[in-house]
Order: sequence, then structure tokens, then C-alpha cells
Amino acid sequence: MTNILIINGQPNPHPLSTTGRILSELRKRLPQAEIRSVAATVTEDKTYVVAEQQALAKADVIVWQFPIYWYSAPAKMKQWIDDVLAYGFAYGAGGDALKGKSLLVSVTTGGRKVDYTPEGVEHFYLKDFLVQFEQTALFCSMNWLEPVASYAMMVIPNVTSESEKERIEARIPAHAEEIVARIRSVT
Repeated sequence: MTNILIINGQPNPHPLSTTGRILSELRKRLPQAEIRSVAATVTEDKTYVVAEQQALAKADVIVWQFPIYWYSAPAKMKQWIDDVLAYGFAYGAGGDALKGKSLLVSVTTGGRKVDYTPEGVEHFYLKDFLVQFEQTALFCSMNWLEPVASYAMMVIPNVTSESEKERIEARIPAHAEEIVARIRSVT
């Protein structure tokens, strides 16, 4: 059986957030998967690192699920990456704990897909902003899986219309199913 580890990079997790709803769908589709949250683990004293490394070492497929914040991962997710993917564990001398494991980055954006083009307001494709994560996977000798992305998934209280919320809600199962399909493609 494939061991699947999902890292929830949402800094302020809430079950009704887009990420929370995606994770809820993944729990239904992948009940065997372990889901860990950076918000619950990342601390200043770094005591979480060993437990996170142990979880990664057991996994065959690793999913990083997070909303795009300023063209990257949220700060706590980045801190998790910096702390957990340490020299001697993920890379460098003796650092082969992630070798051969598959990494799938799953993201949501506030902007529309058309915004993430050279002609759009973001001036680049979303994949261009994710290259740092691809390089991290390659540097750690992991298998990089094509990312899963859903665009225009941000709900702003008292701003987002009910029809827009319904459109976002309707797209969540498809996002989760795409994650499952990518995982199945390597297991």
C-alpha cells in the first residue's frame, strides 16, 4: 500500500476555507492518507522537525497543499520546508531520506487562470512561480509530479458574491479528484 502524506500549508486553517474543503474531500477519497498541518506544528523552538521528518520518511507520495501567497507558499509553509528538509536528511551527506519519493504541489490562487499568463496581470504562468518547489524536489532527489492548481478560489467575507462562492464550492471536488488521479498515476 502506498503511504500518502499531505502537508496542509494553510497558515490559518479553517474547515470552511478552500484549503479546508479540499482537505475534507481528500479525507473522503484517501482515508489512508496522513494529513499534517504546518499551523499546528511550526514553532520557534523547532521541536516539530523530528516528527515531521519521521512522517516524510514513511511516505511514498507527499502532497503540499497551500494557497498561493504573494507568488509563493505562505510563510509557515516556507518555514516548514526550511526546517524539515534539512542537510543530512533531505540532501547533502547522508541526506537521502526523500530519494525516490514523489512530490505533488497542490495550490489555489485568488487570481484567474487568464491572469497567470504573460499578457495577464501576473505577467507569468503559475508554473513559473512554482519552479522553486520543482527545484526543491529535484535537489532532494524526489520525483516531481505535475502540480494541481485551481484558479480564482479565494473567498473574501462580505465581498465574494453567493454565486461566486457556489462556483468555488462546485470546483473543490474536481481539485481533490485531480490530486487523487496524480497520486494514482505513480502508485
